[in-house]
Amino acid sequence: QFHRVGDFHNLPLLQMIHADVLRAKQDFEGARALLFSVRDTDPGIDGLDAALLSAFRDDPLFLREPVTIERGEQIDRITPLGGGSTISLRFHLDGETIAAYKPNQSRLQTNYRAEIAAYRFCPMIRCGFSIPYSFEARIPRRLFRSLYRLSSLDPEFLANHEGYAGNFVDLFWTESEAGTLLHGVWKDWVPSFTQFPIEYTDIWSDWLSVSGDPGLLEDRFIDVMAGFRDRDRVRYRDLVTEADDITTGAMARQISNLLAFDFLINNWDRFSGAYPGVNCQFGNGQFVSIDNGAGFMTRRPTRPRERLQQATRFSRSLVTEVRRMDPEAVWPILFPNPTTTEEAM
Repeated sequence: QFHRVGDFHNLPLLQMIHADVLRAKQDFEGARALLFSVRDTDPGIDGLDAALLSAFRDDPLFLREPVTIERGEQIDRITPLGGGSTISLRFHLDGETIAAYKPNQSRLQTNYRAEIAAYRFCPMIRCGFSIPYSFEARIPRRLFRSLYRLSSLDPEFLANHEGYAGNFVDLFWTESEAGTLLHGVWKDWVPSFTQFPIEYTDIWSDWLSVSGDPGLLEDRFIDVMAGFRDRDRVRYRDLVTEADDITTGAMARQISNLLAFDFLINNWDRFSGAYPGVNCQFGNGQFVSIDNGAGFMTRRPTRPRERLQQATRFSRSLVTEVRRMDPEAVWPILFPNPTTTEEAM
């Protein structure tokens, strides 16, 4: 049935064979892109769901094994990142910030494994926005103390410490054959972004309404945002800088995807009433979801559901992936070897 290369009736099947070749060559990203293009033309083709799942599950960079930090190999200094109510750190190498690090901690507003799960879930549903590359990283206790330039990590010393290190009494350390380790999520550093005030729903609500004028989706985003200038001139200038030349349609697709994503992972933390935009980052024409540690909560998704219902127009590709997703197959990818708490999540 593949005698004629120009037989376009067989093109999806040929693309799936090509994707198999790419997977065999360890080009998993290329295989996923090709398989998603098949999904767009023939979503129900036999074997496509399994092939896509394999292109994620078998990728050693996507499902990266935990990395143990060694001196001078990955980082040479640790400093506070600060901000928010949880412990967040910066990793440095050769004078450059290379990653944000969210360690395992007793502050239950965040979960470092939820950050990793959110990073993996996003491309599996074709979320259309960006999450920094994330994986589990472990730091030996002695190396952590040295790279942070602390004389001690004893609780009594930390309790009386006036600097950011006083927060480290809330870190969870794990005993293992390799010694005492701090587990956490490494998130590649995002050098440039601004804040999008998603709380100002009047900016975007008409874009996401099925009864809205489709012509609104063809405008340039920076032209539409001109009315925002008087609310916040500094933020307006930054948004114009980061917006590139995208349309309101591209923005609408990403916003509706954010609302759907937050509902699916039960993330309550996108909207902030007191500080508009503080949890909704935007850069180079894309939303950048840099903090997903409050996802996968066990309480009912009341607020995420209410926010989801502000949209009635959604991305077809995201809806297709969610409808075809097998939760039982995806679950082990998001939370390998889950704890009891993660099973509840």
